Amino acid sequence: MYKELFDAKYTFLISLQPIPEEIKRLCKNTLNILHSAQDSIYRFFVLGHFDSERNDFVDWFEENPFEKENYWK
Repeated sequence: MYKELFDAKYTFLISLQPIPEEIKRLCKNTLNILHSAQDSIYRFFVLGHFDSERNDFVDWFEENPFEKENYWK
Protein backbone atom coordinates (compact mmCIF):
# COMPACT_ATOMS: atom_id res chain seq x y z
CA MET A 1 0.00 0.00 0.00
CA TYR A 2 2.87 2.43 0.63
CA LYS A 3 3.86 2.21 -3.04
CA GLU A 4 0.47 3.58 -4.07
CA LEU A 5 0.04 5.88 -1.09
CA PHE A 6 3.27 7.76 -1.78
CA ASP A 7 3.13 7.25 -5.56
CA ALA A 8 6.66 5.86 -5.32
CA LYS A 9 8.69 5.23 -8.44
CA TYR A 10 11.00 2.79 -6.63
CA THR A 11 9.84 0.76 -3.65
CA PHE A 12 11.96 -1.55 -1.51
CA LEU A 13 10.72 -3.70 1.35
CA ILE A 14 13.74 -5.04 3.21
CA SER A 15 13.39 -7.64 5.96
CA LEU A 16 15.76 -9.33 8.37
CA GLN A 17 13.69 -12.49 7.87
CA PRO A 18 13.60 -14.69 4.75
CA ILE A 19 10.94 -13.74 2.21
CA PRO A 20 8.01 -16.13 2.79
CA GLU A 21 7.03 -18.40 -0.08
CA GLU A 22 3.41 -17.25 0.32
CA ILE A 23 4.45 -13.66 -0.46
CA LYS A 24 6.48 -14.78 -3.49
CA ARG A 25 3.50 -16.74 -4.83
CA LEU A 26 1.16 -13.79 -4.28
CA CYS A 27 3.52 -11.46 -6.16
CA LYS A 28 3.95 -13.93 -9.03
CA ASN A 29 0.19 -14.28 -9.41
CA THR A 30 -0.52 -10.55 -9.08
CA LEU A 31 2.00 -8.98 -11.41
CA ASN A 32 0.98 -5.37 -10.81
CA ILE A 33 2.23 -5.66 -7.22
CA LEU A 34 5.86 -5.72 -8.40
CA HIS A 35 5.71 -3.78 -11.67
CA SER A 36 3.54 -1.03 -13.01
CA ALA A 37 3.64 1.66 -15.63
CA GLN A 38 2.02 4.95 -14.85
CA ASP A 39 2.21 8.05 -17.01
CA SER A 40 4.94 6.38 -19.10
CA ILE A 41 7.11 5.96 -15.99
CA TYR A 42 8.23 2.46 -15.09
CA ARG A 43 7.76 1.72 -11.40
CA PHE A 44 8.84 -1.29 -9.41
CA PHE A 45 8.58 -2.91 -6.00
CA VAL A 46 11.33 -5.24 -4.79
CA LEU A 47 11.51 -7.45 -1.72
CA GLY A 48 14.86 -8.03 -0.08
CA HIS A 49 16.26 -10.18 2.70
CA PHE A 50 19.17 -8.66 4.60
CA ASP A 51 21.27 -10.98 6.79
CA SER A 52 22.58 -8.89 9.69
CA GLU A 53 25.17 -11.53 10.64
CA ARG A 54 26.69 -11.48 7.15
CA ASN A 55 25.99 -7.75 6.79
CA ASP A 56 24.76 -8.39 3.25
CA PHE A 57 21.66 -8.95 1.18
CA VAL A 58 21.13 -12.68 0.71
CA ASP A 59 17.94 -12.73 -1.36
CA TRP A 60 15.98 -10.46 -3.67
CA PHE A 61 12.54 -11.03 -5.08
CA GLU A 62 11.87 -10.98 -7.86
CA GLU A 63 15.50 -10.24 -8.73
CA ASN A 64 18.29 -7.93 -7.64
CA PRO A 65 17.39 -4.55 -9.20
CA PHE A 66 20.98 -3.35 -9.00
CA GLU A 67 22.13 -6.04 -11.43
CA LYS A 68 19.58 -5.20 -14.14
CA GLU A 69 19.73 -2.01 -16.18
CA ASN A 70 16.06 -2.15 -17.15
CA TYR A 71 15.03 -1.10 -13.62
CA TRP A 72 16.73 2.28 -13.98
CA LYS A 73 15.67 3.37 -17.47
